[in-house]
Amino acid sequence: MAREQILPDKNKLQKYVQRGMTHQEIADLVTEETGTKVGRSAVSVALHRYGLAKDAPRYKEYLPWRVKTEHVRAYPARMLRLMGRKAAGRDMTDVDAKLLENWLDMLNRENLIVAYDPDDEQGFHYIDAQFKDGHGVAPIRTKTIKL
Repeated sequence: MAREQILPDKNKLQKYVQRGMTHQEIADLVTEETGTKVGRSAVSVALHRYGLAKDAPRYKEYLPWRVKTEHVRAYPARMLRLMGRKAAGRDMTDVDAKLLENWLDMLNRENLIVAYDPDDEQGFHYIDAQFKDGHGVAPIRTKTIKL
């Protein structure tokens, strides 16, 4: 027997997207309306399936690596995405702006940059800034490292 569909149909989802609602806002609304917890990722999957999702901004100058799923939420990755958001003039919460400022201060104070090793369990590492490569503005080593 098929499971009951909790998410709205394509037309209703399209209306939410046209209103400018985020995936999380849609998930919260559906949870409130149905009484069943719906996650942001479920909404994202449905929107992609229906061709309604905008591609998320990619900040390749700041996060140039193909990041493994298990490393996507790492703090350095988050901070690099925030750098990209700021550089692109996108909205940022006061909390995120302060986190980014503190993180950049720490990197400067400790003379560090971010490096990525996709085969390492941790993924992201802080290394001495002398190993920075390329001419980008991000505090990164673009070539992956092997530890």
